[in-house]
Amino acid sequence: MSLNIKKLWSIAWALAVIILVSDQWTKWVIRANFELGELLPVIPNVFNITYVQNRGAAWGMLSQHTSILAFVSLAMFLLMVIFRRKIFTDHPLQILSFGLLLGGIVGNLIDRFYYKFVTDFIMVYIYKYEWPTFNIADSAICVAVTLYIISSYKTIPEAKSIGDEHVKHS
Repeated sequence: MSLNIKKLWSIAWALAVIILVSDQWTKWVIRANFELGELLPVIPNVFNITYVQNRGAAWGMLSQHTSILAFVSLAMFLLMVIFRRKIFTDHPLQILSFGLLLGGIVGNLIDRFYYKFVTDFIMVYIYKYEWPTFNIADSAICVAVTLYIISSYKTIPEAKSIGDEHVKHS
């Protein structure tokens, strides 16, 4: 492993810690200063800060199965760390996605085990069209998945015609 790749992996681990700490700190601020359901308009008709207790997964799905979600999250975390060299290549975007995923998964996992719900507080909407309320960990996970998909995409070599035969070239 080259020095640059080692640096990138170190950055990914540091990024995971930064995501985890900022996620937990912001959730603590919300729980300490907001009543459940309280709204603070930031940009009218676009963005509010609020306090939501999400007992489910994305969009509150599976809210009756908090314990199962916690253990699935823990399993994903362990598998991701144990098999990280098989799941993630040394592509810089995949290394970054590892750090974002790790921080995001652990941030929500702490909530699930400690509080039995995930604290969400970022509410984005345009007039009546509302996106589900989320947090920093959720954002990190979404960005990570996007980066992973982008970095995994490989263009299919164009086919080159030679007479009646088609030969792939790189």
